[in-house]
Order: sequence, then C-alpha cells, then structure tokens
Amino acid sequence: MRTTLSFFAIGAGLLASTACSPTVSTPMGASQAQSSILGSSAVPRPSATALEHPSRGAKPLGWMQKGAPSSVIYVAAGNRVMVYPENGSNPPAVGSITNHVANAWGLFVDGRRNLYVANNKSISAYHPRALTPFIVYSDPDRPMYVVLDHAGRLYAANHNGTVTEYPPHQTKPDRTLQTPGVEADGINLDTANNLYVAYRGGSTSGSIEEFAPNSTQGRILGMQLVAPQGLQLDRAGNILVVETESKQVVDIFPPGSTSPSQVLSEDFGVEQIVLREGEDNMYISNWAYGSDVYISHYPPGEFQSKIDANLNYVQGMALSNEER
Repeated sequence: MRTTLSFFAIGAGLLASTACSPTVSTPMGASQAQSSILGSSAVPRPSATALEHPSRGAKPLGWMQKGAPSSVIYVAAGNRVMVYPENGSNPPAVGSITNHVANAWGLFVDGRRNLYVANNKSISAYHPRALTPFIVYSDPDRPMYVVLDHAGRLYAANHNGTVTEYPPHQTKPDRTLQTPGVEADGINLDTANNLYVAYRGGSTSGSIEEFAPNSTQGRILGMQLVAPQGLQLDRAGNILVVETESKQVVDIFPPGSTSPSQVLSEDFGVEQIVLREGEDNMYISNWAYGSDVYISHYPPGEFQSKIDANLNYVQGMALSNEER
C-alpha cells in the first residue's frame, strides 16, 4: 500500500511560494472499473444495507455523528459521500450522506460551506452537516464537476462535452456552453469570474477552455492534456489540472503559460484536486488503490496518505474550509 506520492519539476522550475495566494480508462474518460457506471441509463439508488463504520460498528446509511467537527473532508464514493474530520491522520468517518446521491463524481463547497454533488442525472446541494439536499438541479447530460460563482450561478461540466449554467436558485439551466471536447470535466472560476473548463476530445487528448463572464464563446488556452479530470486555480492565477490515462499527474500552469512549471506524479487513480481556502494545503482524491485521499503542503512537497478507508469508486473530494 502506498503512503507517499512523488513529484518532479520541469519547465520554469518549482512553483515559488511567494506566488501562491487565493480549487487504463475508457476514451470517454472514466476508468474501466467505472465505465459501466457512466453507461447506465437508470439512476442507481443507495442500498438498504448498513454502512460499516471503521471504529464504531454498523451505522445506517445517511448519518452524522453527534458533535462532528466543522472542519471536514467530503469524499464521493459511489452512492454516498463520506465525511471525515480534516484534522488527524487517517481519521474515522463522522458521517455519510446518501439522500439523492447516485454515482457521485465531482464535489464542490461554496463560500457558505454548502456542499454540491454531481450525480448521474442531477446536482444535489446540502447545507453544512445536513443529510438531505436543500436544492436538486436537473442535469440529464451527466454532470462530472460543478462550481458556483459569487452571484449564486451554478456551472456543470457534462459527460457530453457541454457546460450547463443555472440561474441562482433555479433547478433548470438557462444557458449551455459547448466545448470542443466530447467530455467536459474539471471546471472552476478565477478571482475575476472567468470560467475554466478542462475537456477531452474523441481520443484521450484535451485542453482547457476559458470563458469570460457572460460569454458563450470561449478561448482555448493551448495546453496539451491527456484525459484531464479535476481543475483548480489559486489566487495568483496558477491553474492546477489532473491528467489521467497514461499520465496520472497533476500539472501546475503559471498564468498565460502552456507549459507546466511543476508536475506532480501519481502512480494511478488521481481524480480531483482541492486547495484549502488559505492555500496552505492541497489534497487529491484517488480511486484506484491505496489511500483514498492524499495531502501535501502548498506549494507542493511530498504527498502523504490522509484517508485510507478502502472506499470503492472514489471520485470527487471537497473541503468544508472551516477553521481548524
């Protein structure tokens, strides 16, 4: 079992700490183990079996430990989102969200600490510590990753290469963006509210498209990516994006550059990358084997195992970003 991840630097060299301040697979991007999940036409429902808690015995599906800490890590694992304390090494779960969770993929936490879950045909949103969603967005195009802007507008990157936009508090989209790809994956916003979408073409090649606020015409940034997944930006404008398939790395692109300043190498299974709000730590989720979540200081050093719960089909991950 792996407990650390390696990294190496190329191009402009290691990312300077002073620059950091503000988030074998199929051709369509899912791993072979997960391709059957995306191909299913029916929305699976959580099973009625009990969830085995690693230290406290059986717990029913959909639970939150009394007195659970506010600073938590959310991990998407199939038909549930597991909740772990952010503090400590390999802490036991303190909760499990199952209501309206179906084949969960990317996760996102907004400025009010609400959690958003990209499901098979919908996006469900939960208030902090809540087990039932306060709103469910309809998205039959299979959302992969989601992000919310400061005005409350939701953006969903979809399995068919589109991005659907939802007005604040509305469950149906009012606008659809088309990327050049057959699948849109990692999606995020910079401090100026520009939208960045990682996409892939008919094979595994892909890039990132940037959309200015309120624009339906994007600008291809020119990075050459292999099967991209999660995407994050820091306040300095550096773009962090995951490459999968034959690459299994996290690239860090300085603003305006098509060559990464740093490449973080993963053995296999990296999916979503998340920065803490204060940008002191970064996390990556890992579905393949070994630990489910890894952590490193930011700028990156050596990744260490953070959560090793042997979950199945781990995809998305998010942080509550509460004070620790």
